[in-house]
Order: sequence, then C-alpha cells, then structure tokens
Amino acid sequence: MISLTLALSACGGSAPQETAAGEVRIAAAATPAAAGSPAGAVPLVAAAAPNFSAVTSAIQASSLNNLSVVIGNKDGILYQYQKGNFSPSTVAVVYSATKWLTGATVMRMVQAGKITLTDKPQQYLSYWTSNPSDQRSSVNLTQLLSLTSGFNNTPIVNGCVDSVLYTLQSCAKNIYNGGVKTTPGSTFYYASYHLQLAAAMAEAAGGGPKFVDLFANYVTGPLGMTQTRFAKASQSNPWAAAGVESSALDYAKFLQALLAGSFITDANGFLQPRTLGLPKAYAPETAYNTGEWEYALGNWVECVPGRGGSNYATLCASDKVNSSPGAYGFLPWIDRKNGYYAIIARSASGGFDTSVTLEQQLQPLIVSALAN
Repeated sequence: MISLTLALSACGGSAPQETAAGEVRIAAAATPAAAGSPAGAVPLVAAAAPNFSAVTSAIQASSLNNLSVVIGNKDGILYQYQKGNFSPSTVAVVYSATKWLTGATVMRMVQAGKITLTDKPQQYLSYWTSNPSDQRSSVNLTQLLSLTSGFNNTPIVNGCVDSVLYTLQSCAKNIYNGGVKTTPGSTFYYASYHLQLAAAMAEAAGGGPKFVDLFANYVTGPLGMTQTRFAKASQSNPWAAAGVESSALDYAKFLQALLAGSFITDANGFLQPRTLGLPKAYAPETAYNTGEWEYALGNWVECVPGRGGSNYATLCASDKVNSSPGAYGFLPWIDRKNGYYAIIARSASGGFDTSVTLEQQLQPLIVSALAN
C-alpha cells in the first residue's frame, strides 16, 4: 500500500470527522482504483489518521476549562479539540505569544536585506549614542530579540509599552533615556523593553511603514492570517512583546509555515538558544524553575531539565522544541524533531504556568500518536 499525505479538505483531502465530544480529527481519504484496472484490484488506501484519543483524555482530565487545542504538521491541521466555550477560532490577546511574531517580523526583514542581527540601534535611531564609554552603544539587535540587552523593566511596570499616549518611536526613546540595568549581552531578563526597542529599530529600518504595517507585510499578509493584528497598546505604539490578538486557527498558520521551512530560511538562527551560560535575572516561574529552558529570538527553547551535564548545550540545541507561552495561557509550540506544532488556546489570568503544565503532559502523548 502507498501512504498518502494527510491534508485538509480545503486542500483536497477528506472532510473533518467528529470522533468525540468537541474533537475533530482530519482523516485522509482513500484513493479509488485507477480506471481500467483489473477486476478485484485493491485500491490505494491512505494511511490512517493519527489516533489522538490519549490527548483528548488528558485534556478532559485536566482541571482547566474553556480552552482549545490544535495540533498540526507542515501540511495542515491534524486535530482540534474544544473544551468549554473557547473555540479554535476565538480571538483573544495572546500576550507573550506576541514575542514570537515580533521576532519573526524582524527575521523576515533580515531575509529581505533591510536589517541584520548584528546591527546596532544607533544605525537607525539618531539619538542613540555611539560613545563606547556608554554601555548603550554596544547593544545590538540579537541582544534585543534574545532579551539580553540590559534594558530590564520590572514586568509588572510596563511603562510606555502599553500606553496609547506614546508612539513606538517616542516610547523607544523613553526606554533609552532610562538606561541599561545590566551590561548588554551579560544577563537574561524576561520583560518588554527589549522588544519595543527592536521594533523601533525595525520600523526605522523599514523606510516608512509603521511596525504594524511591517508585521502585516512580512508575516500576517503572506500567511493569510486574517484574525491576527496588534490590539495593544495602539496602532501607533504596538506592544511588541505582548500586544497581538489572534485565534488558535490563525496562529497555526504561522507555526505551520515555520515547520515547512521556507518562510524563515534561517530557522536555526531564529530558534537556537542564545542564553546558554547566562544568569537569568528574571524569568516566568515555570520556565525559571526548570532551570533549563533557554531563550532564542523572541521564543523559548524548551530544554529537558536535568539532562546532559557538560553536554547540556548540545542536547538543548538538539531538542528543537520552541514555544512562546502567554500570561493568560495562550501557548503555541513547535517540535521540529518530531515534525508537529500545537497550540493550547485560552484566556485566563495566571494562565502561563497552568498551560505549560498541560503542554508538558500533552507533548509525549502527541509524539506517541504521530509515531503510531
């Protein structure tokens, strides 16, 4: 028998099949025998769709309510499940899942030759110092995207980044005037200021369009993400670290494109850990408590805790699981080793930790379903 690729019905595959309350699995259709084949010839049959029943059971057993889970691969969606009143098409602010999209916007601009990862803000922002005695002069775009630039705001005090009273450029200058708190490149600090400055650099390098338009031109437009846009703080001052709204089905288009490989050609540069060996002055509690999640460019690298000893750096890079959990529980991730993406979509205060817990439960179940 010949195995056929799973595909969505919109792409010529079979229609979704309801397999349990709230669950939709995309099953491949059988291919009929060719016209004129001998009587009794066995038709080509597609491989069975993965059995995600263990995933469904884990979601049902979870204490979390009002969520959706979407799983797919480079060819499309394989599984959807809705629990409660939060559907895969529900639009909500994704908070820190925004970071991955901002990073992707900049990486697409790097691909287009508009900016480089080694560029410094003073190449684009006229007020930025070049004086080597001022530590701000050594900041570069990689440090901003990896949250190691030294511009470390307390996470609960966001300052101008979520204020409609600023533009992106006036906010960036306000952050600049506050100075760095740690030597650029020396310390990881999970907060918003780094990416607001990166977005201001990108906007200046873009030659005229606002960052929200660059986001549309380089990411949402090419991918057909019609439900994804910056909703906070404003169109003039997009909150580059946490201001996007989207749905699970729309965000899935971005993850599918990452797996496919052509959307961001330097995937390793985008997704490799950039914080190995650096102290983590602040990180969300779940990631910090593992001790071994690292950060790439706008996204986490989910390294396996307690593994590898002196080989930790090599093993961390080879795990190839990247994610970007949001404060209210919207959690997208990709597993490049096993060839799938998934999203837990919900909107609940304090949702970061609880969504990560569910994610960790689902990951081996998804891998097992795909393998079988």
